[in-house]
Amino acid sequence: RKLLEIPNVMLAHPSLKSRELISDARLITIIVGSIGFEALMLKKPVVVLGRTAFEFLPSSMIRYADSPGRLGNDIQDLLENYEYNETALVSYIAAVINNSVPVDFYSKLIGRKGVYSPNIDQDSSLKEELDHNELERKKQIQRLADYLVNRLKIVPQS
Repeated sequence: RKLLEIPNVMLAHPSLKSRELISDARLITIIVGSIGFEALMLKKPVVVLGRTAFEFLPSSMIRYADSPGRLGNDIQDLLENYEYNETALVSYIAAVINNSVPVDFYSKLIGRKGVYSPNIDQDSSLKEELDHNELERKKQIQRLADYLVNRLKIVPQS
């Protein structure tokens, strides 16, 4: 209720598509999350209240609100002086891709799907599916482990 008393602040239902919300907004404020990155890609200024991997992008595009007392000034400055920096954004995306490994983090590694398992002894097809999922999870973990081992190797300097 307190948030809704602030002029020009609206709360959105979680089922709404982020692209629609972003396209109608003048500025996006996030705690954390990918919607801030989406906003940057859609050329919208972003204020970040938590910590994100992309908060270091140019301050003409994004601000980390480290001081609540300056939040209003940061918002006003971004609205008035926003400047899209495609080079910085493309460089960031390229660095992420270059330093990433293809794993299915959510469904395979942390098990968002199928977290609850009924009694599998009674249903052989369910047991086979769970066995397959566990095998896939192990493959994903191995891929991530191999990537980390390779990234952490120290190359001797000549």
